[in-house]
Amino acid sequence: MFVGKKMKDRKHVFFSFHGTGGEAGQLYDIVTAIDPTASYIGVEGDVFEGESRRYFKRYKDGTADLKSLARATTLIYRTLKKVIAAENLEQSNISLIGFSNGANVISDLLKEYDLTPLNVVGAYLFHPVHFRKDVPFKNQPDLRVFLTAGDEDVFTDMDEIKELEESLIRHIPEVKLLQVYGGYELRTQEIIAAKEFYDARDNKNE
Repeated sequence: MFVGKKMKDRKHVFFSFHGTGGEAGQLYDIVTAIDPTASYIGVEGDVFEGESRRYFKRYKDGTADLKSLARATTLIYRTLKKVIAAENLEQSNISLIGFSNGANVISDLLKEYDLTPLNVVGAYLFHPVHFRKDVPFKNQPDLRVFLTAGDEDVFTDMDEIKELEESLIRHIPEVKLLQVYGGYELRTQEIIAAKEFYDARDNKNE
């Protein structure tokens, strides 16, 4: 997987995961709005749907190809470990941020791996879908999760998102769901709320 980097203050580092058709720098402006001093590392998916870049394949009905999802999740975990070691980020506070397909692969990562040893302290999931409902999340005692969803999203509905929230709450100490009016697009309201969530952690820990 290609990794694009904009290294600033290494105390706070965001690993970014784009939506379908995006690229490594897609969420850079959003991360900068949340924390202009944080380092940014964008991870590009290596699966294509037509000309659109993704992390894992899906079927025509929109459901995930679970074998492809498992491959992506494993590869991303290995990429995280490799980049953290290569960039000497073992003492950094790591956050994961993703939109759409990128949010989905972060969600699956939290089901397959305890990210505490990697010092992952935050996950920001913009407009995820709740895949693999029968698989619980790993206990992540140091993690805070922020997620958003539109009440008219064509890819999911609020009942499924609330199931995702409830599943997260069982294994993660702090989870916040923001429901916004509208569909699938990312709004300024969501970015502002994500920054408030992020800043509250800093105020608590520093």
